Amino acid sequence: MTTHEGQGARGPEIDMTCLFAEEFRPECGCPQEHWHVHDGYCLDIHFEPDGTAHAVLLVEEDDFETDIEAADMDEARAKAFAWVDTRMTGDGA
Repeated sequence: MTTHEGQGARGPEIDMTCLFAEEFRPECGCPQEHWHVHDGYCLDIHFEPDGTAHAVLLVEEDDFETDIEAADMDEARAKAFAWVDTRMTGDGA
């Protein structure tokens, strides 16, 4: 689990980010991770062996999705977290 302080739209906040589930999808055998991020939101990362990944950010009633190109799950995770940070700061879609 990582913890860091940040300056959010509502002022200083503590960001608790942790992996809460890791699995291989039975339908395809691909690795998938489920993370708690920011203010209790969820991030799912599904990595395909062809070097693509799909990330879904669940924010209250909304789902945001993006496709990622990555060599492995570590790179997919790093890119997914960068995407989440951009979404949470309002700097991107």
